[in-house]
Amino acid sequence: MATEIYSGDDFVLFEISALDENAYAVPTACDDILVTSEKGTVVGLGNGNPADISDYNLCEISLFSGKALAIVAKDKDNQAAISLSLKSVK
Repeated sequence: MATEIYSGDDFVLFEISALDENAYAVPTACDDILVTSEKGTVVGLGNGNPADISDYNLCEISLFSGKALAIVAKDKDNQAAISLSLKSVK
């Protein structure tokens, strides 16, 4: 699930969280997530894991403690939105 946690003039921050079938947070999730932008452009992804040595890219992130962050630049209509899909379950 992606939740907008900040919206500035140019960028929006989305908190990505792993939820179970009952919509409870899963703090042990470390799954790989694919992030695509429906509106705007993904300009950054992070998970806060200091031991993460995976290659940096703007479409895939591994969850750390069930969470990640996406930074999206707003489009010309001043909007931003993302879609998430599960790449792999660890």
